[in-house]
Amino acid sequence: MTHEIRTLKDGEKITEPGFYRIPLDQHHSQPCDGVSVTSGILRAMDSQTPEDVWAFHQLNENTEPTPLAPKKYVREETDALRLGAAMAAFIEDGIDGLKELYKILPPDKPNRPTPVQMEKWGPYIGKKLGDLFMTIPEDAPRRPTKAQLAALDAGKPVSDTAQESIRFWAAVENDPREVIKPADLESLRKGLTSISFWQNVDADPRRELSDTELRLLSEMGEVLVANDMARLALSGEPEITMAYKHEPSGLWVLSRPDNVTFDGQTADYKKVSTQGRAFTTSLCDRRIEEHGYDMQMALAGEALEQLGVGWPTAVGLVFQKDKPPYSVILRDLLEEDLQIARWRNHSAIMRFAECLDSGRWPGPGEHVTAYQMPDWKREKYLELMNVEGKAP
Repeated sequence: MTHEIRTLKDGEKITEPGFYRIPLDQHHSQPCDGVSVTSGILRAMDSQTPEDVWAFHQLNENTEPTPLAPKKYVREETDALRLGAAMAAFIEDGIDGLKELYKILPPDKPNRPTPVQMEKWGPYIGKKLGDLFMTIPEDAPRRPTKAQLAALDAGKPVSDTAQESIRFWAAVENDPREVIKPADLESLRKGLTSISFWQNVDADPRRELSDTELRLLSEMGEVLVANDMARLALSGEPEITMAYKHEPSGLWVLSRPDNVTFDGQTADYKKVSTQGRAFTTSLCDRRIEEHGYDMQMALAGEALEQLGVGWPTAVGLVFQKDKPPYSVILRDLLEEDLQIARWRNHSAIMRFAECLDSGRWPGPGEHVTAYQMPDWKREKYLELMNVEGKAP
């Protein structure tokens, strides 16, 4: 079975359910003709609070906190998300495809200028330093003495060395340019080179990757594609946004797993930093629970079902360790667990819609509750108080 995958034109919105080939940034930037929710939003609604979600949401326009909603904050992209997206591009099209989406920064790149350095060097951007400054060479003659200058004024003879000194320094004083030390001029040149480099980087719409990160992705990619099961799981259509309308709430729902196939399979790739722990199936399962990956994949399953493909026959997650030997672990998701996650997705969608309609985004401190002392500690103290006859 085949389904049309549409590519949106610049400025075009999603107006009907379907499969769309759009950039990841657009996927997360309200690309529909109505409010949309992604897997990340739904997982945050499930594991955190509405206040946590709305504080970073694109539609939040609050400049100050209110009793009902937090002000808007900007969430910086983590290295894990950036490298995970880069690996997806690498899996799809190799190094060439990766470089179409990412600019590779050279190992000898200059440091990014600080605000203080920008203020110091900024006035000289685009100007010829030779027109502004002159340097005094290290072998320049010494400045003429007062006696030598007086003798010259009196018409008395002076030595050739003195004449050379007088001529040289007279030229310096008559030059309108500012005198600067060679080392300071070199520092200024390097500063302007740094500014120019980073201006070009910032003007490039692609994301950044260092050469070290590129080597890491290349080495991990070699191991990943050598794993037959992982390669099969990730061999479908990559990075497709699946959009459908959630009728009970009226919200658009967007799902974008790393890979889907139109014969009913979907999978997602997860790069894992073990932070010194063993890379095991138990660690992968903890990541599923911590990050709600079961909800993410259940949403992909529902999107496939809503768009006419049907509920998937196979749903999996491909985990890979980010340190040598870059081991790979595949975890299938059981049908019962997916149905539980599906229910959690629906609950999160409805809760988001309710908060959006009411303008009220409650946080973790909405209700005042009493401190709960652990039972073992309470019993211990009560026993000691009872011995003294002071139990309440």
